Amino acid sequence: MKVQIRDFNKIRPAQKRAGLFKEFHREALRTVIEVTKLNGTKFLINSDYIQIVEETPDTVLTLVDGKKYIVKESRLEIQNLVTATKQAYFRTGEKSGNSA
Repeated sequence: MKVQIRDFNKIRPAQKRAGLFKEFHREALRTVIEVTKLNGTKFLINSDYIQIVEETPDTVLTLVDGKKYIVKESRLEIQNLVTATKQAYFRTGEKSGNSA
C-alpha cells in the first residue's frame, strides 16, 4: 500500500521515524564497498565514512570516527571501489530524476 502525501500526517511519529530510517538505510547501502580483513573475512563498509587510506605496507582504512581497519585490498583498489560505487550511485540518481 502506497502512502499518499496527504495521509502522511496521519501516521504516528514512530511509524514516520521507521519510514525515514528505511529510506536512510536504503541510501546508505548504495555507498558501501566490500573489503577483506587480513584473516580473510569479508565485510561491508560505508565509503562515505572513509577519511584516510594508507599503505604502510598493509592498507589501513581510517574512518571519520577514528576507527581503523586493516584490509587486504591495495589503496588503488579501494580508490577504484569507491569511485565505481559513487559513479553508480549518482548515475542511478540521475535516471530516477532525483537530484543528488
